[in-house]
Order: sequence, then C-alpha cells, then structure tokens
Amino acid sequence: MMMKKTIISLLAVLWTSCTFAAVTVPSSATIEKWNAYFVMYSNTSSGEQHEVISEEMEVAIDGTDVYFNMLNPITGATWVKGTIANGKATFEKGQLLGNYGTSPIYMVGQDEHGICDVVYDYDEEGKRFVLDDMQVVLSGSPAAIEAWAYYVSMTVSKNGTDPQLEEELVELPDNCTPQLYVFSATSIQYNASGEVAGTEPVKWLVNVAFNGSTEVYVQGICEFLPDAWIKGTIDDGVVTFKGGQYLGKALVYPVYYYGMLVGGLTDGEFNLVDGNLAGGSYYVCINSSKTQTAPFGVYAGVTITKFNAVAATPATPSIAYYQPYNAAEGYAVIDLDIPLKDVNGEPIDPEWVSYRLWTEKDGNKQPYVFTKEKYKNLPVESMAGLPYSFSDDYDFFKGGSRIFINENLDQCSAIGVQSFYGNGGELRESEIHWYSKATLNIEASDKAMVVSETCTDLQGRRVNASTRGLIIKTQRLSDGTVRTYKVMR
Repeated sequence: MMMKKTIISLLAVLWTSCTFAAVTVPSSATIEKWNAYFVMYSNTSSGEQHEVISEEMEVAIDGTDVYFNMLNPITGATWVKGTIANGKATFEKGQLLGNYGTSPIYMVGQDEHGICDVVYDYDEEGKRFVLDDMQVVLSGSPAAIEAWAYYVSMTVSKNGTDPQLEEELVELPDNCTPQLYVFSATSIQYNASGEVAGTEPVKWLVNVAFNGSTEVYVQGICEFLPDAWIKGTIDDGVVTFKGGQYLGKALVYPVYYYGMLVGGLTDGEFNLVDGNLAGGSYYVCINSSKTQTAPFGVYAGVTITKFNAVAATPATPSIAYYQPYNAAEGYAVIDLDIPLKDVNGEPIDPEWVSYRLWTEKDGNKQPYVFTKEKYKNLPVESMAGLPYSFSDDYDFFKGGSRIFINENLDQCSAIGVQSFYGNGGELRESEIHWYSKATLNIEASDKAMVVSETCTDLQGRRVNASTRGLIIKTQRLSDGTVRTYKVMR
C-alpha cells in the first residue's frame, strides 16, 4: 500500500548539469489565472513543516502544450512546460526552477517507485489538473530526490472552487434520532512500504441512527472528521455500507470510507444483532483516494456497540501549547488537550465533560475565573468551569483547542488544567496537569526573524491577510518559535 504522506529522505547525491533552459510562454498562448490547491511540506531547523496552499496560479494552454507558473517560495514563481495527451498532462522531470543562492532547484516527480515525470490527470471539460498518486518535489538534483520541499494532493482548477467541495456528504434524515455507540477496533499502522508496522486497540464514541428497518447511519467513524455520516442498508440482518462514501477533507486531502478485504477496497458489511454491529472479516479503511489504497487509517475487528452511561473519572488533560502574554496584542494563547476518555481508556460522553484552568502564584493555587469584563462573549457574568462544547469562535474554541487569555499571567509560577465528568449520576474530576513557569517563560530571541506567515479563517482554511472578519495569523520564526495572533479586519 502506498501511504499518501511519504516522508522524503534527503539523499546525498551529486547533481548533473541542467538539461533545461528557462521556460517562456509563447505569444500565441493566453495566460489565465487558475486556482491551485495543495499541501507543501518543507524541512526547517525545527523539523518538517507543512502549509495548506490555496492561491491563484498562472496557467497557459497552447494546443497540446501547457504551461504552469509554479508557486515556489524558494526561488519565486517559475514557468514549467508540459504536454497534454490522452487525458494526461506530463511535465518532464528536471526542469530548472531557479537558484537559491548558488544552488539550483529543479522540479521532479516522485511516486511509489521513485523519481519520475510529473503527470496530472487532465479534465478538459472541467478545466482541471489533478495530481493524485504522486508528488511534486523541489529538488537539488534533476535526476534524484534531494528535497527542499514537496507538494502533495495538488489540484489546479480554472473554475475557482476547490474540487473536493463538489463531493456530497451523507445527511441524516430528519426523522432519525441518533444514539451514542462505542466504536472498538484494532488500529493497524503501516510503514512507507505498505508493511504492517504495528497494531493498537482503539475506542471512541460514534452516533448511530436507524431509519426504520431498512437503513442505518453512523457518524464519527473517522475520528478526525467526527461530524461525517456514512449510510448503510439493512438486508436480512446484514448492514452494507457502500465503499467510497465521502467524509470531508483533511488539509487538502479528500477522505472516503471503504470496507477492506485481503483483495483490497470494497463495500463494508456488518452483522446486526440486538442493535449492535460487528464487521467480521471486513476492515474499515479511512482512505484518501478513490482509485487506490492510500489509507489514513485501517481498523480490524470492528464492533459498534451501545454506549452505557456510567460514572467515570476523566483522564488527565494537558496544556499542549502556551504562547506568553503579548502586551501589544493584549492576550496570551493556550491550546489544551482534553481526552474524551476515562482513566481506564474508555470513551466518555463529551456532553457531560467540562474543564477549568488553574493558576499558582506565591504557592497559592486557585481556579482561574473568566469574567464578562475580559471575555465579552461569555453567556454569564463569570465562569470558572467551561463545557467541552463551548465556543464563541473568538476567545474560546471547542474542547479548549485554543483559548486566548486576555490578561497577563506571567506572574504565575504555573498554569493548570483539570477535567470534570458528570454522567452516571455523579461528578468526578481528573488530576490537575500543571504547566511550569520555566516552560511559560520561553520567549523568542529578539533577533529571531519571521521566516513564514500564514493566515487562516476559523475553520482552518488558508486566507489572504487582507480578508475581512476575524482571522488567525501564525508566524514561524528563524529560531523555531511559533507565534499566533488574532486579527480583526
């Protein structure tokens, strides 16, 4: 199996002299603005980084010749030339993109077999080029993979819309009432060669809804797209979920549900007994392609069983990221990781989960209280505990995934976070996870330079810095520091 996110090794290879001159677009061709969508991976001093790119790109088609003005942050936009034939657009590997200092940068392709030409599927009627099962590499060599950066899941479209938005999501009928169930399975991890690298038992909550005796709907079978539904049909105690159901997008990757057997992707079948589902020999495959096996996740021994509401002690949450208070901006930033599991690893109902922050100053530990004076969108005058689902899309985001703290807590020696779970007739609390002052006071060097800056909307989609409304600006500095800002335009 070819994994979509192959990690490229930097090979120490001598590059040969360039075989391509700079490409120019002939006067007979009309240059147009198309839209490019892809994920760019690059290696930096702080490790491998990725950015979701959604920007205009110049395209010119002249008969069977096609020209792309490649978006290239290393050397600047550069024209490359390809040839269209039989529904494919082939760009020969080794085309020179320019120089970074004295180092030449070339465009090459890479697929599961290694270096290759860059070949897009071309939909002439829909005016769309799609790079599905290979990646574009910005390489230090025209004949080997010597990667500076690489682009995956690239689409170039004239119609100005992301092509994956044309996929239809399954919708739950109005007459169906969802109930909580537990998805249990063994997760199978694969290496880059498609070999099994390990297994791990997993559990999480899903919603299940029956539409009479003929249909069943499951929401959350993809853990990282929990709002997506799949639809199954019931026949003589067997539920069949058709393969290829669209679940949404992860970055720019389309995500699909499939069943899987030894022979490859297929529909999925579950036995239905007393309202519970068991997959038998069928695996669940969360896949990133409709044409080949390219999984984000594969799960064996799948069962989907009714959730029992019982009292439980929630697992200890943690602070995943802290950005110190910035006087110019007027806030600090905290990202929390709040597990929806108890201390034994069993799933818990998020509707009964809440959390609170703690502060420690001069040995005094006390809950942090959010007040309407500092947090204008609070539903009440003050709150110490926040429901897991609470979000105002400004200061607070669901599950505490991001909180903007609108006061300076630098005098605190530590900040803590604690979870609460109130299902089963009693309220239980987790241990407090403390984030120490030594960690809080990590600051970027005054001499550090901004090396990249991205802006996203509240749904995580990349936008221009001039976009109106509230946007989130993320800057990466030359010392590896990451800074996050809210910008209202």
